[in-house]
Amino acid sequence: MKAKNPKLTKKYILTTILPVVLVILATLTSIYFINQKSDITFGNNKGVAYEKAVVVNVLKENLSEADISGAQTGTQEVEVKITSGEYKGRTFQTTNYATYAYNVVCKPGTRVIVTINTAQNLQVVNVYTYDRSMPIYILIGVFALVLCLIGGWKGFKSLMGLAFTFVCIIFVFIPLLYRGISPIWAAILLAVAATFVTMMLIDGWNAKTVSAIIGTILCVSIAGVISTVAGYFANINGFTMADTEDLVVIARQTGLRLRGILFASILISSLGAIMDVCMSVASSLNEIYEHNPQMNRFQLFKSGINVGRDMMGTMSNTLILAFTGGSLTSLIMLKAYGISFNQLFSSPGITTEIIQGMAGSLGVFLAVPIVAAIASQLLVLGANWRDLFKRKQKREAFEQAVQENQ
Repeated sequence: MKAKNPKLTKKYILTTILPVVLVILATLTSIYFINQKSDITFGNNKGVAYEKAVVVNVLKENLSEADISGAQTGTQEVEVKITSGEYKGRTFQTTNYATYAYNVVCKPGTRVIVTINTAQNLQVVNVYTYDRSMPIYILIGVFALVLCLIGGWKGFKSLMGLAFTFVCIIFVFIPLLYRGISPIWAAILLAVAATFVTMMLIDGWNAKTVSAIIGTILCVSIAGVISTVAGYFANINGFTMADTEDLVVIARQTGLRLRGILFASILISSLGAIMDVCMSVASSLNEIYEHNPQMNRFQLFKSGINVGRDMMGTMSNTLILAFTGGSLTSLIMLKAYGISFNQLFSSPGITTEIIQGMAGSLGVFLAVPIVAAIASQLLVLGANWRDLFKRKQKREAFEQAVQENQ
């Protein structure tokens, strides 16, 4: 029977079991925080259930085609059958108001989400929006399938890392904010946990992974510092964000700190791009060094800079275009109203987007020399230690052979 390799067992523990344990701990932590704040209720959702339904019949309709986009607006008298929740199987008649904001045009068989208001023992049903869950589930399934088919085992582990990051954001990061933890520190904690688990899952514990982890944490932190300093001098804080009034209401009933949320969002939004560059540079250097182990630290560092230069332009475009795409409707509105240059560059929204794009891009740029320096040191140092260990093994084997001959 072939004996198990202790090194493989250790690697399996670090790359598979440890992340699963961390996911469980993150979930248990989230349950604790959520239970602590379970009595908090905002908005007008109390007594209102959002359930799935299917349109059985359109009894009457008064729709007209709008001048733009071909959208239909007006009213419809429809009959819907609830397919989820407490009222599953029951049929209701309601009026559907098709507007520009809520443009839901019902036909027999259309799957929708309805609101059921049970206040004062009345069941008032309204069509809320289309039921879009099935296309989303299919898209997520296709994404996971393609990732696993093309990426193989590493693709599956990447999927696990993505799931871990999602769990941390929803069930740990946000509850931490409600508990009054600084958003910036909470974002740094999220970045450290997500980076460590993702990198370990992808490639295990080695010099390449350690270099990428250290580089990602450093560069994300640098991006956070840059955005904080720039925001301070530009007088940008949590009170200049969208939905500020709603956040103020939440902050009054929780420990939520508004001032750090903006900069925490910058840290999280730049994490993926910085992680990508750090791993790419570290992986490239590792490949170069394996094929040419005679290279010294300076030669490796120089190779890392050359590899990273090709990434800098495309990755900076990725961040800038991502932030621009997120505020595209705002840019269209600003252009339509003929906003002047002075007004444009002084508006909180545009200033925030610029700070986000510049801080994230600077983090990407700095990732190249930082990871190149760290990886060149660790790769050469690791090789020296391996050589030293091999020489020690040979010496011990030689001494043992001499003793046996005597």
